[in-house]
Amino acid sequence: MSVRIGIQGLAASYSDAALLQTAGHATKMFCDSFSDAFAALAVGQIDKAFLPFENSTAGFITENYKLLHDSGFFITEEYLHRVEHCLLGPSGSSLSDVRVVLSHPQALAQCSRFLKDHGLRTEPYFDTAGAARDIARSVGKAAVASMRAAQLYGLEVLMQNINDEAVNWTRFLTIEKKLNWSKRAIFSCQTGDFLELMKDLPKYRLVSLLSQPMQTESWGHRYFVELEADNASVWKELVARHRGLKVLGSFEGKR
Repeated sequence: MSVRIGIQGLAASYSDAALLQTAGHATKMFCDSFSDAFAALAVGQIDKAFLPFENSTAGFITENYKLLHDSGFFITEEYLHRVEHCLLGPSGSSLSDVRVVLSHPQALAQCSRFLKDHGLRTEPYFDTAGAARDIARSVGKAAVASMRAAQLYGLEVLMQNINDEAVNWTRFLTIEKKLNWSKRAIFSCQTGDFLELMKDLPKYRLVSLLSQPMQTESWGHRYFVELEADNASVWKELVARHRGLKVLGSFEGKR
């Protein structure tokens, strides 16, 4: 039986395209939201979740870091996918017909300059491909989605490559229930533990750092720290030395 992998979005979403590139043999489960994918993994409907965590233009997808922290699951793999956005309209439409543009908030953020320059109002939607599917018969509406979505849902390509940055990458991470140590590792911690961890920073390469407010503590913050080392064996020692660290995953880095 093939591995079951959950993604957020529909067929022809960017998650779908990325998964086809890295695990095209998998049995896919389409989830409406990121939290639905984590829930499916928790109850055993899927073996892995494959979700976006960062974009080179719009930054971190902070919701997924919080979901990961709360889940008790682990990052095991990384995949970098190049994203090229198109403006899609109903068949036979033109750019001058468009008044409102629907898409996932991340896609809208990655094309914000184009949308603002053309005076287009935006409406957040659960998925790029879902937006493409649902504007097919809507007068005055368009979607930010992929060329593949245009082909699948029979849409007009009104403009290609509308992302703000010509080189636009999304970082997808595979989430599983098991942990395997590798040269890259991600941890979460609170402020005091973060300050102690920073004393050890010269021993590692700092890959990324994210802070989020804690809902349980006014003005408190949780930090997500991604580090890389020459040898995977160092992480067990690090966790033993800093008891406040929570391990969120370990994998081979691609960047």
